[in-house]
Amino acid sequence: MRLVDLAYQELQRLPQPIVQEVIDFIGYLAQKHGMDDANLMLAQTESLSKTWENVEDDAWNDFKPV
Repeated sequence: MRLVDLAYQELQRLPQPIVQEVIDFIGYLAQKHGMDDANLMLAQTESLSKTWENVEDDAWNDFKPV
């Protein structure tokens, strides 16, 4: 199992407030290690693709804010 898959499984078990803390910590680590936003976005794309691309959320694909 890839490390990113293991991290994803662990994140799914956590309540939303703790997931937000994890995301904040990832941002802190990225800043600490000098990763720019473009590199961080590329790193997140693969790990979050299952979250972003799923049948349950397809209804939001064409959402237009008012």
